Amino acid sequence: MDEHTIKLGHSLTIRNISESYAMITKALDADHVLFLDVSELKTIDTAGMQMFHVLAVDCERHSVNLSFSLGTSELKTQCLNLGIVLPGLVFAS
Repeated sequence: MDEHTIKLGHSLTIRNISESYAMITKALDADHVLFLDVSELKTIDTAGMQMFHVLAVDCERHSVNLSFSLGTSELKTQCLNLGIVLPGLVFAS
């Protein structure tokens, strides 16, 4: 089983989501395991959260295992502020 790691960087917002989405879509076509490195992600908006939701649905449909690195405290705060829970995303304490 192949694994593809995608490092998302510091920000996942409407301004930069298309590049991340393109990398993830390509990985979905090629791999059975997708690992998202969110260890540096500090800023996310509703577009970024929607991308994660669509990604989770697509992974389930294509039998791709999706996992995340530990999320930052900033990401945790933003998820809480937006009222969104991402299955499988765990935050560093």
